[in-house]
Amino acid sequence: MNLERIEVRNHRSIKEQWGDDAIEFEGLDCLVGKNNVGKTNIVSSIKYLLEEEDKTKDEELYWNKETSRTVEVRGYFEVLEEDLNRIQDEEKREQVRELLLDWEDFDNHLGICRITEPDDEDTNGNTSFQVIQLRPVDEELSEDTFLSYRNEQWDKTNEEDGFTGTDYRDAMQDRYPEVAEHVDEDSLKQKGAWEDGYESYIDSRPEGLDFEPTPTSFPSGTKQLIRDIVLPDVVKIPAIKEVEDAAQASGELGEMTDALYSELEEDINEQLDDRLGGVYDRLDTSSEAFETQISDYLKQAFRDYSVELDFPRVESRRLFRGVDIRIEDDQLEDTLSHENVGEGVRRVLIFSMLRTIADLRDGSLSVNDEDDKDEDGQRQPLLILYEEAELFLHPNLQKNMLRVFRSLCNSEAQIIFNTHSPVLVQNRVIDTINIVRNDSGTEVTPFHTVLEERDVREQSRLMDLQKISSYIFSDRVLLVEGQSDEIVLKKVSSILDPDWIFQSQNIPILELGGKDDFPLFKHFLEELGIEVFVMADIGALSRNIPQMVEDEDLGNKINGLKGKAGQIGENGWKQPVIDNPEQLNSIRAEVRTRLLEENILVLMGDVEDYYPEVESGNKIEAALEFSATDYDPEELREHFVELPDRDETDVEAFLGEVFDP
Repeated sequence: MNLERIEVRNHRSIKEQWGDDAIEFEGLDCLVGKNNVGKTNIVSSIKYLLEEEDKTKDEELYWNKETSRTVEVRGYFEVLEEDLNRIQDEEKREQVRELLLDWEDFDNHLGICRITEPDDEDTNGNTSFQVIQLRPVDEELSEDTFLSYRNEQWDKTNEEDGFTGTDYRDAMQDRYPEVAEHVDEDSLKQKGAWEDGYESYIDSRPEGLDFEPTPTSFPSGTKQLIRDIVLPDVVKIPAIKEVEDAAQASGELGEMTDALYSELEEDINEQLDDRLGGVYDRLDTSSEAFETQISDYLKQAFRDYSVELDFPRVESRRLFRGVDIRIEDDQLEDTLSHENVGEGVRRVLIFSMLRTIADLRDGSLSVNDEDDKDEDGQRQPLLILYEEAELFLHPNLQKNMLRVFRSLCNSEAQIIFNTHSPVLVQNRVIDTINIVRNDSGTEVTPFHTVLEERDVREQSRLMDLQKISSYIFSDRVLLVEGQSDEIVLKKVSSILDPDWIFQSQNIPILELGGKDDFPLFKHFLEELGIEVFVMADIGALSRNIPQMVEDEDLGNKINGLKGKAGQIGENGWKQPVIDNPEQLNSIRAEVRTRLLEENILVLMGDVEDYYPEVESGNKIEAALEFSATDYDPEELREHFVELPDRDETDVEAFLGEVFDP
């Protein structure tokens, strides 16, 4: 069982991730983004959906703390036959099976919903847990409208003189003739028969009637059953907890201990019964003498009464709840409680416990002898919500953790983790990668979906570790061809404007290593919702830039400019700039201006033409040797191109847009 889709509305920082914008998961799922964009709130929305109702009021549950809103989270789980087989009662199993959705993208999916009403006098912030079923879009045929009318007519039979069961039947038939066809004729005067008939009508999926997933009440006896047996156990590992919280049952180590116990419970109980059976027998035998003595005294007052002492059996869950995890320190030659070790040790301890759970699930570890293993045991699936999984882990350990995650996911577990580490963003290991941003509320972009539209070779270039670490946490990116472009641009920008500092503004310059990747990266990053700027030399204009602009007229002008330059000669770009032929200069000026509107700066030459000459034959050495601080802004501007229709140069106009807040 996997959570495959979650829809969130008005929950904490998430205003609406709904419908086509729902967040999708597959098994091993990654949420990636900068700090304070809402990754934790996505994880919290999953726990909110699956945890028991909490009576505590919390205004922070509501989007923007607006308690007049309704909070709603829907989750859709793929249900396999083995998930249903965990339900021992066959009748209940079939009842749950009938709740599964088989519609459009859903194929045997269980939809559940949790709603918290506005915190006002009418609803008082009440919370409900419901099952998602298909109901008609037509309000007249909605379940609420139908049942409201049915109840109104039924109440008339008790409250209005002369309104009989026949009148009730006729009123229902007149308003809902399509439902009446699904009610036995002998039952048309009964209240419950019409509700059953409505369900039968809906299940028949009448042609021409549009349906939509709608929260409805669980059938009697299924709500707790689904929670306890069908849905996954949830383990949430937060980023950092206070030291004193870590030891408690609600802390991260407490949750991991519970998860570990769930894997071992059956085996440990078996061994306890086996080892302690004789002890219980001896206790029963030893107690007979004083049971008799107590009974004799009791009978002196109450002749018909006697006493039997029933000793409680050892509960493995109680033992695990009281477990104290201690760390042996060889240098101190002593053990330390986990409260007294660093956060790094605790995070690796959690990772080690996860690895142990993975070993138990794949069968490589057992507390029983090999011959005693129960191959038919059916365990509840596990959903691990792991925040900032990379914390305090060396990159090699991070890679190892991904392998452990994958092992767990191959053994009836699902892991949804958030991270700031590009090392963990590995598309060949992870099933889904969602980029999380905050633009007036948390928003999610499915990175994996956009990536899968590219061929394997393009994916390899896009997923280069150095490149992905530059762009995946960014809202805007500047693409350049080579290292010298990046060096010069960083030096010049801060001289032109002291606020134009790429690092402090968190705007990465992504060096592509060649012109041919400009279109690939520009289109890919824009599909991810990243604002892209491009700085390229004149050589890119002829081959690459036409692929980056959607304006067909602009593309034609670029190609026309390229043709005219070709007629002038191989070195035709630089010479016309010097000679300033009127026609070519006019087209060139228009193209330059319109490309700036597309966030593209075309250098009229090489980058070396844009700063005072340095004596060096190597482009990178020249860029490194160039010291922008030796020049005032006016001296630098002499090397830029003036824009005839604007009182600024091409470089300043471009950088002004790059750094525009």
